[in-house]
Amino acid sequence: MPRVFVRIVDKGEILVEGNQFGPTFLKKGKEEQCIGELQVRGNNVFREYWQKPEVTRAEFTDDGWFKTGLFS
Repeated sequence: MPRVFVRIVDKGEILVEGNQFGPTFLKKGKEEQCIGELQVRGNNVFREYWQKPEVTRAEFTDDGWFKTGLFS
């Protein structure tokens, strides 16, 4: 979708970044097998859990990406 960005992160390392134009593989040799946490960011991604700052801190990265869970 336009203005939505995604990335796959494994142990703090960004393996893949992408948007509506396609993915960019940041680690050579990882094109066929990317396992990690799928994170999303964009204008249409919610910013916080209503009146739950602790949950918000746990589910978002320090740089504002929402952690959706494991991707394989």
